[in-house]
Amino acid sequence: YLPVPSDNNERPVIPAASLRGSLLSGRDQQGDDVISWLFGFANKNKSQAGKLRIYDATLKQEACPAGDLSWHNTRKTILHQGISIDAITGTTKNHHLFSHELVPTGSIFDVEILLQEVSLDQIATTIGLLKLWDGESNSALGTGRSKGWGKVKWSLDGLSHLQDENILQWLQAPEKPLQGFYTPWQIERIQNLDLSDAERIFLKDGDKILELKPTAIATNLATQSINIWIKPEGPLLINQPSLCEEKVGEKNDAPNLNYRRRHDDHALIPGSTLRGLVSARASRILASIAHLHYEASPNHAKEIAAELVPLLFGSTDQRSPLWFDDAVSDKKMEAFSIELKPKEEGGEQEFTSHRQFFNAIDRFTGGVAEGALYQVEAALCSRLQVTCRLEVNRQPEGDWWKGLLLFVLRDALEGDLAIGWGKAKGYGKFSAGVLLDDQDCTHLAGVLDNIKGNGDDPQQWVSELHEKIKTLANVKREVTP
Repeated sequence: YLPVPSDNNERPVIPAASLRGSLLSGRDQQGDDVISWLFGFANKNKSQAGKLRIYDATLKQEACPAGDLSWHNTRKTILHQGISIDAITGTTKNHHLFSHELVPTGSIFDVEILLQEVSLDQIATTIGLLKLWDGESNSALGTGRSKGWGKVKWSLDGLSHLQDENILQWLQAPEKPLQGFYTPWQIERIQNLDLSDAERIFLKDGDKILELKPTAIATNLATQSINIWIKPEGPLLINQPSLCEEKVGEKNDAPNLNYRRRHDDHALIPGSTLRGLVSARASRILASIAHLHYEASPNHAKEIAAELVPLLFGSTDQRSPLWFDDAVSDKKMEAFSIELKPKEEGGEQEFTSHRQFFNAIDRFTGGVAEGALYQVEAALCSRLQVTCRLEVNRQPEGDWWKGLLLFVLRDALEGDLAIGWGKAKGYGKFSAGVLLDDQDCTHLAGVLDNIKGNGDDPQQWVSELHEKIKTLANVKREVTP
């Protein structure tokens, strides 16, 4: 169980150190001169404190997800529960249930940022640095970046300043807090309207109009992205335990399992689930190639997969260079009602969820097992879309991993993958497509043509993958007594 940081009132906070570290690590190295006066520096000959002060971000507005039973009304957080799946057997690993405390999407935090003895240009530069928090994975805070967690979007509420005469006034009234002596700047007009994205900001200071020109500082986190869409071929159920009510009496018709959804009622597949699916498929592909092509024993084949998979999907010792956002449905999910008929039966409702009862059969008697009746509610989605990103500076050496991902993509395009609960019951099966040059691509041939058009050789990727596996298989064979 991993809790979020909280204040004395048990309300979540984003520590100032995390905010400062995010800005410091996210900037481009070309901005080192700017970083020196903002964050300070220390070397053998000289050291200097920075002009930037960041305080803890405190919760301003909560975002309670509707129907989420894990909502903690004091801490204003929810619980995210997950499991680990064995890549070979496809079953749940023992003792691998874990929980994370999360601040829900849509929560708003207040943060105060102080600059000391700076010019208007330096204020504009600081605003440009804050543009790193653009709501994308590149600027995510906290753990789980590769799972699509921690995305933050900043917004400028206002600017105020403290001059010499204000400090003198405060010194004459020390019983009053210093914050009360700051003078807010009135924002006259803004180009592009949104303060967080504005290229020019005009401030009124008495009779003067001051102009700020914030320019975004480039991030040093180079990534490449690809947009993939998922088309479920039946009900989709990624269970969200916090939506499942405890059964009280026989008349409670609440489902035992319920599909995962976003705060705005769009169904979703968590990025962690997608990463787990792709990682497991990649592991099976590696083991299959090692065993079938290079005569590796089943144990050696499994060891080869376990050695290569973390290089691409991360481990407890290193962050994954491959990131998956949540896959989100294109339509909002409507509340299920058993009293309404679907459109195909002359009704008015277009169902976006599917309820089904199951029971268990006693293997000895052949009858229904007592107390084994349960109900599930799954999402009926026409399409979900997800963005996958690769952190270029952390990608594995060589091109073998590209061949591996190409095999996984082939299986997805051909509809050979399934995700979530109930795979053996017809749930979770899907096909996929890739958005290339603003066009949907649903066949491997189209993907290969696009790769070749960019000057790459997919056959070379596959050859490198086989050579990598062959080398490891030979090593395993040589060290085995």
